[in-house]
Amino acid sequence: MKVSRWLPVLLIVGGLAFDFGTPPRYTAAPFLAAATPVAAALCSLRATMLRASLAPVTRQ
Repeated sequence: MKVSRWLPVLLIVGGLAFDFGTPPRYTAAPFLAAATPVAAALCSLRATMLRASLAPVTRQ
């Protein structure tokens, strides 16, 4: 399995870490928004759909 396929997951996890580690006025929305297009470019349709559905669920 290619390591680049984990990039969307790393964006989501990194966005969550950023969201929890910064004051409320900062948002992790760019990280979460970038995860879906990156997944579309690197992953299969099924994996893209999974990652695309995971990103909004993690949003607070």
